[in-house]
Amino acid sequence: MGERYEIIVDFANHKGKNITMKNARGVIGNPDFAATDLVMRFIVGDTLSDDCNNGDVPSTLRVTAPPKEANISRSFDFERIGEHWVVNGVGWADIEHRILTRPTLGTDETWELKNGNGDSNITGVHPIHIHLVDFQVLSRSGGRGKVLPYEAAGLKDVVWLAPGETIRVAAKYAPWPGVYMLVAFNVTNLAKWGYDETTVFIDPMEPVFRPKDITPQGFTDEVIRQKLEWFWSLNAYRRNTTHVAPDI
Repeated sequence: MGERYEIIVDFANHKGKNITMKNARGVIGNPDFAATDLVMRFIVGDTLSDDCNNGDVPSTLRVTAPPKEANISRSFDFERIGEHWVVNGVGWADIEHRILTRPTLGTDETWELKNGNGDSNITGVHPIHIHLVDFQVLSRSGGRGKVLPYEAAGLKDVVWLAPGETIRVAAKYAPWPGVYMLVAFNVTNLAKWGYDETTVFIDPMEPVFRPKDITPQGFTDEVIRQKLEWFWSLNAYRRNTTHVAPDI
């Protein structure tokens, strides 16, 4: 399981060293797997080859207005039925029914996320990710029972949902109309949902998917729209074993 954060690391005092970023183990009784505590290794050089973006950290980062809290609009229950993980009783393989909600464009909604009956051996911990929005964590009940300071400090797109816990989150569903994908990012869960059977897996080393230089022009509304339309054109959720990357 995992959450996403943007962090800044200063390696100035660690020249010539290898530094490993690690996950904690034994968190809330969740089962640990081999090497899941090893996140990333930084090999710090002895000399500086590029000083881009090495200036002082701004005292104020980009300010994003929080969404408005609304009455609970949707409730989602993450649970395990037999060998299958389901949301509100619906599994990933149920193509006809797996669209659980269609938020209205521009609305603020409060969603309630629940994780089973509290037995970590059955339900486990779920990192819940809502695509295309940033949300505010409003409350926790059961589990840890409170919103932790680092969660309250800003908006998130992944939230930790412990066994037996209920969380309320608020988000504005804009500017994209339609479906906002909701997923629990545990690899073992995805396999049991049938994710690998219904998803086309691409080669990240294909030139079209390789990292590209970041420029201000890459964040205009028109460029973002073009990128999203291109991602949609990949049709990644069809039952297919081949994929040809289009030009962009």
